Amino acid sequence: MTIPYALIFGPADVSHMMKDMQRLYDTHSQVRARFGQVARSAGMDVNTILRKTPLLDDASCMQVVSLGLLAGMLGIADDIIEQRGAPSCVGGISLGEVAALCVAGGLTLDEATALIRLRVDMPEAEDETVGFVMVMEEGGRAFYNQPPEMRIAVDYGQIHQGIGSLLMVAGLRRALEGRGQEGSGVLEVLPPALCNSAYHTPYRQRIAEQIDAYLQGCALPAPRYPLVTCLPEIGVVNDPQGIKQMCVRGETEMLSVPAMIRQMQSFGVADVICIGPFLRSLNMDFGGVSTSFRDEQWVDDILSSLSAVE
Repeated sequence: MTIPYALIFGPADVSHMMKDMQRLYDTHSQVRARFGQVARSAGMDVNTILRKTPLLDDASCMQVVSLGLLAGMLGIADDIIEQRGAPSCVGGISLGEVAALCVAGGLTLDEATALIRLRVDMPEAEDETVGFVMVMEEGGRAFYNQPPEMRIAVDYGQIHQGIGSLLMVAGLRRALEGRGQEGSGVLEVLPPALCNSAYHTPYRQRIAEQIDAYLQGCALPAPRYPLVTCLPEIGVVNDPQGIKQMCVRGETEMLSVPAMIRQMQSFGVADVICIGPFLRSLNMDFGGVSTSFRDEQWVDDILSSLSAVE
């Protein structure tokens, strides 16, 4: 009997140097194929999105990392679906939602790379950025939501067996580096070399409008698998209109990982496979079901096993 499972794709980690994907590119045919497809679609050399060569002048660190992780995550998902059959649902966080849409057939690869290229990492006026903070008590959350200059951008929910909640906070750099340091947690702000944009806040309205205009010209199909989203007001997506809302509203609205997990639970999955960096380190509870990870540690484990056999 097939065990019902969900695929959950992680966000872009701008500090990710793609070492795991470089190793998979050499050994994993489906990952290698996806890197070739994404590189051609984006008009870049494979070595650029593998981070073997320096960033291009017209591409930010976030865009290159996003393209590389998209390629790697799709290749890994291809392998899982080939082995296990169709997932009960798919979902993701930020970039992970783009990957989930690709796997579900809601976006073509060309459309996915176009959205990443539209997501420029440049502020229009004052410097923007994001930071991460763990809040030990729920009452401390409100401090980090002080619009317009500082907002909760992604709520990851409780991590490390409930010791606290992880928040991604976004807004103006001067606010996060100034007032943001007065909260109950330690807000770690990303430096300009890694981030220059207040993701998932109204500061991204211009990007949302460009994505909306782009998608108007796309013939979006119904996805082949249900999409669980981090947007509570949208919920599970099964149609083209929902796909468009995911892509547009996700630019300016807060993402809620607990909301996505609640949607996933409605499908009765017994197994969750998380693809991409960052998620393992959080020790998140995906509804009390079996959870495995396809990330840097997984790459180390499988390649070490192969070496031992040889």
